[in-house]
Order: sequence, then C-alpha cells, then structure tokens
Amino acid sequence: MISWFPETRSRAILLTLAALIFSLPYERIVFSTGPFSFSDIELFCALFFVAFGFFGRFEKQLLFLKLSVAAFCFIVALFLSALIQTAYRDNALKFSLRMLAGIVLAWLVASLVRRESHWRLVLLTLFSGSGGLAAILGLIEWGIPRQLDRWYWIWGTQPHWIGGLKRLTGTFEYPNIAASFFLFALAASISLGLSGRKFHRAVAFLVLVALVLTYSRGALIAALASLVAVAALNRHSRSARREMIVWVAVLAALSVSVLWITPRLVHRVTSEGDSAWLKAGYQILSLPKSLAPDRTYFVPLRLTNEGTTAWEQTLPFRLSYHWYDGATLQMVVRDGLRTPLPVTVSPGQSTIVNVAVKTPGRPGDFLLAFDMVLERFAWFSERGAAPALIRCQIGSAEAASIPFKPGVKISDIVDRGFTVTSRLDLWRAAWKLFERNKWVGVGPDNFRFQYEKALGRPTHFTTIFANNLFLEVLADAGLIGFGALAIFFYLLLRKLLDAGPGEQIALLAFLVHGLVDYFLEFSPIYISFWIFIGIVAAIPEKDAHRH
Repeated sequence: MISWFPETRSRAILLTLAALIFSLPYERIVFSTGPFSFSDIELFCALFFVAFGFFGRFEKQLLFLKLSVAAFCFIVALFLSALIQTAYRDNALKFSLRMLAGIVLAWLVASLVRRESHWRLVLLTLFSGSGGLAAILGLIEWGIPRQLDRWYWIWGTQPHWIGGLKRLTGTFEYPNIAASFFLFALAASISLGLSGRKFHRAVAFLVLVALVLTYSRGALIAALASLVAVAALNRHSRSARREMIVWVAVLAALSVSVLWITPRLVHRVTSEGDSAWLKAGYQILSLPKSLAPDRTYFVPLRLTNEGTTAWEQTLPFRLSYHWYDGATLQMVVRDGLRTPLPVTVSPGQSTIVNVAVKTPGRPGDFLLAFDMVLERFAWFSERGAAPALIRCQIGSAEAASIPFKPGVKISDIVDRGFTVTSRLDLWRAAWKLFERNKWVGVGPDNFRFQYEKALGRPTHFTTIFANNLFLEVLADAGLIGFGALAIFFYLLLRKLLDAGPGEQIALLAFLVHGLVDYFLEFSPIYISFWIFIGIVAAIPEKDAHRH
C-alpha cells in the first residue's frame, strides 16, 4: 500500500488514517477533563486532522454541495438545541462537538478521494483489514469457555449472555456495537471482493460469521435488506447483482445453521422480549425466627426452572435478592449477595439452594425479594418472573417473617425505575419528549437523561437510548434538527444511486439498523459513518450519470 504513496506527506496522512480506522474496535478512555473525556479513537482522529492540515489540501468546492449544506444545517440545529437547554447543557454541547468533528472528518476524506480516486480503495482496504482483525478476536472471545473467563482482560470487556448463550462481543463495549461496525467492514470487504480481490471475499465471510454470532436481529435484518437493495440498484451489472445474491444466500445459510444448532435462538427471532427464557419459581422452606441487622444468614429455598432454557452451572446464573423498606416500598438494597447454583437446572426441574442473605444495616420493617439473575444481562423479575416476597422484622424477636402477596411482581409494588424498559416504551418516551419540546427538543444526547421522567418514573438508568435513530433525533433536536437530518438523508440516498456497492451496503445498512437501534453516541460507529459519507460526497455531481 505504501508504494501508492511515494511522497512523505501522503504517507503521513495514510498512517494517521490507518491508525484511526484500526483503532475503532478498541475504544478506551485516555484522559478526562471536566465534563469531557477523550478516547484513543478521538485522539487518532485529531492526529489525522493535524496531518491533513500540514500535508493535505481541502477541496473548497465541497462546502457548496447540497449534501454539505444540509449536514452543516444539522450541526447548527444541534448547537442551537444544546445552547438553549437549562439541563444537561454540557452533555448536549459535547455531543454536538463530536458530530461537528465527524462532519469535518467526512469532508477531509471527501477531499482526499476527490483529488486522488485511489484513496477510496485505500479506505475500503483499511476497513476490511480492521473488521477482519476484529472478527478474528471476536470469534476467539466467543469460543472461550466459561472456565477460562480470567483471560477476558485481554479484550478489555466482559462476555454478554442471552438465554444462557454467549453473544459475540470481541473488543467492543456491547454486541450490538460490534454488529454495527461489522456491517461497515462487511460492505468494504464485499466491495473489494467484487473488484477481483479473492482475499477480501474470505475476510467478508469471516466478518459475516462474526456478525451472525452477535445475535443482533437489527444488524442481520439490515445486512439482508442492504444486500437485496444493492442487488436491485445494480441491475445493469450482472457481476455485482450476482455477487449480492450470493452473499444473501450465504447470510441466510449461516443464520439458518445457527438457529438449527441452537433452537433456543428461535425465541429471540420471533419475540421482542426474553420472558420465555427467564422464568423461575421460588419456595422459601424456612427463615430464622429472628434477624439481626448487618448479618449474613443462609436461607434454604426450592428453586424451579419454569423457562425454556437450561440454567447451566458453568454460566453466570445466580440466585440473589433485593431489600425494600416495608413502609415506603422503596428499594434499600438492589444487588444482594450472589449464590451460585449447585447443579445445572433444566426446564421443569427444581433444586434446593442455600441462599446467602445479608440483612440491612439498621433495624425495622423490610420486604425481602428473592430473585434470579443472569449476570450482565437481566434480573428475572425485569423480564416478568414474579420473585418470592416475604416481610421481615429486622432486629426484633417477634415473628420474623410474614408472607407478602405471593405471585406479585416487583413492578406492581415498588417504583417502576427497577423494571427494564421495552423498546416500545422507549419509542413512546421519545414521542412524549418531542411533544413537549417540538421545535428544539430536549438537547442532543439528552434523551437518556429524560426518558424515565417522560414515562413517569424516577431517573435510574442514563445509558439507555431510544433504540431508533430517527426518534432519538426527533426527541433530542426537535423538528428543526430532525428536518435538517431528513433533508441530509434524502440527499444522501440520491447520491448513493451513483456510489459504489461498498458505500451503498454500508450506509443503507446503517439507515435500516437505525430503525431499531441508535449508534451515533458511539465513536466506532459515528466515525465509520462519517468516513463513508465522505467517500460518497467525493462523487462529482456533474459526472454522476457516468457511474
């Protein structure tokens, strides 16, 4: 690749760009100052800006493209919304600055590709290489047995589970982020394979396998939809159309194979929630007659698996509990001690567990709720399984326990902040926030601080997004920001008609995935998005009919 760039200035740009793209799967916070934190990805992005400033040449005419004007209007709308907020203004400004950096990155990339067209091939090659390496690491991580989990520090993350099945995460923070990045890498690899590079077809297959094993429904649907759409768009190119059809068949074959090998995944494909997997029955066998504050007791309990998946002993299924104030029903202890299961419990089977329970540190009337948990996924009560509830007098010699409405769900008797919010709840919250702030919204990236209030709950979780790109922007930036983004996407879709297959697959998949998820908050994804936008923006409008 270096032979393409004999000049020192081109090599400096290439090295910083390569460092940026290869760092995308490995985001880590480097340092923080005040409300702002900076990751390695953002630092490499800054290095690329510096290298381009010294050695590159910005194409000024790109500023006057319709796509550019729409993008800058979107940024202005974000800053306008951020500046007028009275709550979480710093957070809104931070997000606006990141989007501004993304747009600047796009136009620097467009300048490179517009001046020297081989930069497009370089960028696709870098994404293919970065994605292929991330896929290999992800497959290794996915294949590590539970007994070797001490080695997860190498990936800098912890495994994610669903229904007792490990989701491929690799070096990413969450499986869905990995899946979204793999879509960009898949698009680049397929495009390079289409141009005759067989090695990149192998990389595309590797990335596709990793994508399937993330078990991300939205990403798989986005991949399928984008491949079908690109096959239709390239109806005049038999080779491109045939290639897309082959990849659709490969994706379908991989997905069906995984479902056949792991029938439990059928439930994830056919339903929104996971309630059928995570069901449990509890029977408290005995409880000490008196309970002292801040003491640990062992309570025998018969535990029954009423779900559809086995609770394997090697997986992080644990029996735990919560404490609530008996008078106010407010949570006192959310995360109780964890007790591992003595054996694997298959559906319909029961086992006796001596649960370690630590009492609250003060005397009084409390409510004890026994609850199963699948670590790094969910409490069973969050998925609708009724916990075992019992009223306890701490620090009293009187009767220690009184059964409390057996079969009642925690969500029926305590504040709703504990309950996991469904995707439909998030969409409803986004619409309510939009109705209250129609023109400028609640501020960029502020949905996660406001959605629980919109649903009438106290604020507990501030890392949950609207799970829809368009509703998130509508709630955050109002009609002004949403309108600017809608125009931008309209112009982008028109531009995609003249783009290469790689750009078409990547950006169409991003938009389809955006119907059920939201990723502009995450550096690996928004950086990838704006780089591909830059490649598309470089297409000369006057020559569009030749593509």
